[in-house]
Amino acid sequence: FLQLSAQNNIQVCIPTTPAQMFHLILRQYYRTFTRPLIVMTPKSLLRNPAATSSYDTLVKSKFEVILEHKPQKVDDNRVIICTGKVYYDLLAFQTENKHNFTLIRLEQLYPFPDSELKKILKKYSKTEKFIWCQEEPINQGAWFVLRSRMNACLPDQKQLIYVGRDATASPAVGYYSRHLEEQKKLVHDAFNV
Repeated sequence: FLQLSAQNNIQVCIPTTPAQMFHLILRQYYRTFTRPLIVMTPKSLLRNPAATSSYDTLVKSKFEVILEHKPQKVDDNRVIICTGKVYYDLLAFQTENKHNFTLIRLEQLYPFPDSELKKILKKYSKTEKFIWCQEEPINQGAWFVLRSRMNACLPDQKQLIYVGRDATASPAVGYYSRHLEEQKKLVHDAFNV
């Protein structure tokens, strides 16, 4: 879908919370223009106890194209940018290992939120490493299509470091145990590359 995106012909979003999904659909309903909305979200988020929203968030917020998770004490060594359900794996690893890196979720991939991402990343001008973490292989997913746009949003001509699976012909590994092993490795690498 990202390869088919151009000239504002479609919208591609990956909401990661119930409130985000609700407000995304509401936004689509109330818009004065019509563009097809492509929503990519796995069924596993329906069962994930961490993927919840408060009543206030559901009622009083709006769809955010980018969500930023900052720990109370922020370590400026790295910022990890991701999209989709890998965020919850990163958050669990961060909590378990007591890391204090900022996690940024792109909830809308097209139209790409250039200005919003630049505004957020401007705060991290002293950050040493910016990591892009995705579950999909390098030749699939958002990295393949959007890396130049994401790199253009980074402060001081810095470059994103890719963390994810190697290129494959198939989006799925085929064996659940191998999937878990690869997932564990890519999450670990995002914090240690």
